[in-house]
Amino acid sequence: MEQTEGQRATSVVGVRLSPIGAILFFDPRDEALMPGDRVTVDTEDGVQEGVVAIGPGQVLYSEIPGPLAPIVARVEGGGSE
Repeated sequence: MEQTEGQRATSVVGVRLSPIGAILFFDPRDEALMPGDRVTVDTEDGVQEGVVAIGPGQVLYSEIPGPLAPIVARVEGGGSE
């Protein structure tokens, strides 16, 4: 499927690594992630834990800066509180 400017990215999640940090975009792979879920991601600084701040389908393809790294894993017991 071709990605167009206004099309929503259904296979992208936004993860915040710190409470005031920027949101980084990742490929959730086959994980059904929702905002508030805790995940581990592989960044330039190594594997880090973060919180899903933007769920699948809430991002436009035009907002994605480039190729996406996958989510490493969901942190068990890390659902929304």
